[in-house]
Amino acid sequence: MDPQNSIRDIVPCSLCRFSMAPLHCKICVLRLQCSDCAENSIRELTNDHEEQQSVRRRRFLFCSFCNEHDIRCRAPFVKHFEISHDLKMLNIKRDLRELENYILPKYQNLTASIPVQDIGLNNIFKKLTTTLNKQGENLHRKVDSVKRKSDLDEIHSNCLSILEKRKVEIEHNITDISLSIAYLKKLLESGDFIPTKNYKSRNSDFRKKLHPEVKLILPEFITEELDREQIYHQFTSLFELSFRTKETSGAESSPTGRPLMEEPLTITSLNIIKHRSSSGGSLIDVACVGDENIWIAGEDMWFHMMLYTLQGELLKSVQTMSGYKPVGIAVTKDGELVYADGDDRTVNIVKKNTQIQTVIRLEGWTPANVCITSSGYLLVVMYSDDGEQSKVSRYNGSTELQSFQYDDEGQPLYSSESCLKYICENRNLDICVSDDETAAGTVVVVNQAGKLRFKYSGSSRTTKGSFRPFGITTDSQGRILVADFKNHCVHVLDQDGQFLCLIDNYDLFEPRGLCVDTRDNLIVAENKPCRVKKIQYCI
Repeated sequence: MDPQNSIRDIVPCSLCRFSMAPLHCKICVLRLQCSDCAENSIRELTNDHEEQQSVRRRRFLFCSFCNEHDIRCRAPFVKHFEISHDLKMLNIKRDLRELENYILPKYQNLTASIPVQDIGLNNIFKKLTTTLNKQGENLHRKVDSVKRKSDLDEIHSNCLSILEKRKVEIEHNITDISLSIAYLKKLLESGDFIPTKNYKSRNSDFRKKLHPEVKLILPEFITEELDREQIYHQFTSLFELSFRTKETSGAESSPTGRPLMEEPLTITSLNIIKHRSSSGGSLIDVACVGDENIWIAGEDMWFHMMLYTLQGELLKSVQTMSGYKPVGIAVTKDGELVYADGDDRTVNIVKKNTQIQTVIRLEGWTPANVCITSSGYLLVVMYSDDGEQSKVSRYNGSTELQSFQYDDEGQPLYSSESCLKYICENRNLDICVSDDETAAGTVVVVNQAGKLRFKYSGSSRTTKGSFRPFGITTDSQGRILVADFKNHCVHVLDQDGQFLCLIDNYDLFEPRGLCVDTRDNLIVAENKPCRVKKIQYCI
């Protein structure tokens, strides 16, 4: 390896000498520590250690190449060890394994399925043509006045063209993946520091483009005596070409699984104090925009909704049209903000130019929260104006497609109180609602048809107080994460409602809003501290 582009040694902890040292003393710099020793070392600091601050803070770490502390050393050098070369190499190996063993085979299987559909198309369209000809003998001019038989050839050609386009797109992605695999192998062989440090994973881009296998929804031709209007509708249905994808348990993700960490890590802590209009300001909800930015919603703030980077830079701020706080926020796949407003009973979209468009206006009901499904639909949890009912409705734009509020025994799924409710969709298409009832909070999970799957009312491990579920979200493994407001922790469940663990020892206080980024890092909005934390809880 080229020493100008590499680092040779992993610096050990100065206390235990066994673990790698990602931490260093801000006072003396040379006191390198691992995570396990850091807490103990704080208690051991002496006056002598502090008195040497003015001398030691100017010294430099030992250089692996020139055996000098000289600042003029030209060898590459990582002063704070925030990003470890070894950790980068592990990430590269993981990406390479996923590309070779999972993503590339998936694309290759999709390519292989298209020729099979080509053959099936020919046979099906031959049968359709024969049936259409036979029916045409009976319908004569009525058939010709609605649709021509020759149009089938055009549809057939369009089908083949769409499949060919899909095949070319997949083959192009396979080429890109193969190039990435070759580059990662070369990177692992060379171990060069600078290319390794600058490496950015493209696996998430490949996963986003990895659509399930495309299946054609082919038309049917019904042979029966019909009047002209009926014939028209039948042929309209015939000549509508549509596609659907196979049902899956959710968005594609790494098949290797992401186990929970024994000790989660707080990666970022962001204070939102300067934008409070009074000392009583608080955060209501949070929503991720990719891995770098977040929308937050608050009350008693100068702005109701604000877009931040995780480094604390304010990018954008928006007021609701009603002038009152939003009750919940979500982000579309295009990065546009959606918020529910309980004051004027609306659900609105904030365009990228900050113009606000009202999508849903309720009558007799008030929205309690909103989320975006994997299909782009809106799920709105709401309660009636008389406070006697609550329900969840699915919307395509402003059109209500589905609603559910009772179980199979006719009992209400959700509390009728106008209390806080948060909602999200899991990767298996279950709908999860946190229902903060006055007596006892509950998480209610139904399938996509609205059939009750289970309810969760807290764990015996939380003994500080009653279960108060607020924010709720899910990760790529189908795990459900619920903010327990009163017990200052986050419950982690599997997709069937089994308790897995608590995230409770990271100075959390009144966690209220939750979301998860594309790498399954948990974003927590804390209520009164007006603080946002990014926590890594799985490997």
